[in-house]
Amino acid sequence: MFRSQSNKFEIMKLICLAFLIFCIACNNRQKEKIASIRGIWIPQEIDWGQGDFETFYFQSDTSVVIISSVQKKVKNSIIFATEPGFNIKKGVIKPIGNDQFVISGAVIYRFIKVVGGGIDAFQDTVTVSAEDSARLIRVNGVSYQKGVLYTNESKERIVSIATKMVPDIENHPEKFN
Repeated sequence: MFRSQSNKFEIMKLICLAFLIFCIACNNRQKEKIASIRGIWIPQEIDWGQGDFETFYFQSDTSVVIISSVQKKVKNSIIFATEPGFNIKKGVIKPIGNDQFVISGAVIYRFIKVVGGGIDAFQDTVTVSAEDSARLIRVNGVSYQKGVLYTNESKERIVSIATKMVPDIENHPEKFN
C-alpha cells in the first residue's frame, strides 16, 4: 500500500512538472511573437495622394505608440510628417491568443484641438501572421508591414516622439494643452 501511494505521488509530480513546462513554453512563445513585432509598422497599402496614415511603433513587449500624420514618398523612401501636425495614441499590449494581441489606450496628443473633446480611448486587435510574423501584422483587419522605407531621419523622429515627447506629455500635460 505504501509503495502504491509513493508511485501515485511520483506520477503526480511528473504531471505537475509537465504542466509547468507547457505553461512556460506557451508564455515564451507569446513573448517571441510580441518581440517579432517590435519596431515601426506602416499600412501595406497606402493612398499616396492623401499620404495620411497611422504609423505603429512597438517599442517594448507591453507598449505601443501610434502616430497619425501625413507622409510623403520620394522615390523609394518615405519621409515622416511632411505637413505640420500629428496625433499620438499610446497603448498597452496584452496577449489574447496564440497569434493575437489587444492594444488598449488613448489619444494623448492632438495637433488640432477638438472643442469639448476629451481623451479618446481606443482598443485595437493585432494579429501576427503565423507563417511570416517578421513581415506582416493585421490591425483591425488592415495589413501592416515593417516601415523599412522610412528615411533614417524619419525613423529617428518617430523614435524620438515615442521615447521623449510621449513621456513629456504624460508628465506635463499642461504644456501641450
